[in-house]
Amino acid sequence: MNARSLFLFLYLVLLININITANEEKSKYALIIGVANYPKNTGWNPISSNNDVKILEDALLRQGFLKENITIIMDDDAKKQGIMNQLDILNNKVSTGDIVVIHFSGHGQQIIDDNGDEPDGYDESLIPFNANIRFSNFYKGENHLRDDEFSSVLTKLRHRLGKTGNILVILDSCHSGTGTRGFQKSRGTQVKFQSNDQINNEILVDKRPIDLDEYRVINEDEVAPLVTFSASGPEQLNYEYTNRETETSYGSLSYAFCKALTNVDSTTTYRGLFDRILVEMNSIAPKQNPQAEGNLDQLLFRGQTIKGTPYFKIIDKIGKGEYSLSAGNLHGIYEGTDVGLYDIDTYNFIEAKPKAIGTIINATMLTSTLQIESNQ
Repeated sequence: MNARSLFLFLYLVLLININITANEEKSKYALIIGVANYPKNTGWNPISSNNDVKILEDALLRQGFLKENITIIMDDDAKKQGIMNQLDILNNKVSTGDIVVIHFSGHGQQIIDDNGDEPDGYDESLIPFNANIRFSNFYKGENHLRDDEFSSVLTKLRHRLGKTGNILVILDSCHSGTGTRGFQKSRGTQVKFQSNDQINNEILVDKRPIDLDEYRVINEDEVAPLVTFSASGPEQLNYEYTNRETETSYGSLSYAFCKALTNVDSTTTYRGLFDRILVEMNSIAPKQNPQAEGNLDQLLFRGQTIKGTPYFKIIDKIGKGEYSLSAGNLHGIYEGTDVGLYDIDTYNFIEAKPKAIGTIINATMLTSTLQIESNQ
């Protein structure tokens, strides 16, 4: 067993019991949004979102989503108002306890903050079909879908679904970045959306604060948990992946997500799914750092929650049989602690056999070193 396989395929977990809180089976709905052929006058280059849509629909059908409950909007139908309309329709369609997936494949961009809630002065935004890449006298960003606006809609949907519901949002776009990777198409730009005056820290347009009071989350325990998978970090570009056998390009996250879904079962959590996505992304997009937010310890598409599952990942191999861990004293890890390494989504540690066992040989507050004693 080498360091790469340990990092990619195994959980490091404490030997504890967990329990599953189950809910009855609910309906599953999906909204898939793809923008591939942006109009030339917007300044955005065409991308392969149409291919993402095809594999996403197939992947969800295989997970028990009904075709009539999967809504797809592409290109001209995915203008900002069209997206907002479909989100509103989705909200009116679902019931308490339902499962919802929202997927966006398109460009992303940072845009000058318009309500003062961003420490860096920029909102993140998704780019609908009718949003331009640059500020002008004729376009001031009104068709960008800001994170504030998207968040308010999602909050409304979370209230509608209630605490027994669930939302997964997949964003195969990027906000900004500083690097490139080969000649693959990027799904975003380093160009921030702002005027020349705004670049010089002078606000040209009035700020337009968004009133979120109507949809504000009052109590997280009373609304549907939200999980978000993003293709890259806020300072990274997101690149497409090309399957060399078929010469077909896909969004890297869309491809990794669909491939990861082929290896899930009734015990797979969102955390387990995301770890499988990381495995694939490490191969096809190694310079990107996909992000996951929300309560990941839930069973995938089943409205069930996994409780009490502390685990930590191996960061790197640092010597013969020695590995650095992303946990230390603050996480209950001390020198002499015995640990086991298990497959992704192992939760019955009484019956499961560890892939390897070892002992912590030193620990700081946030990190530690594991010495592998034996491999199975």
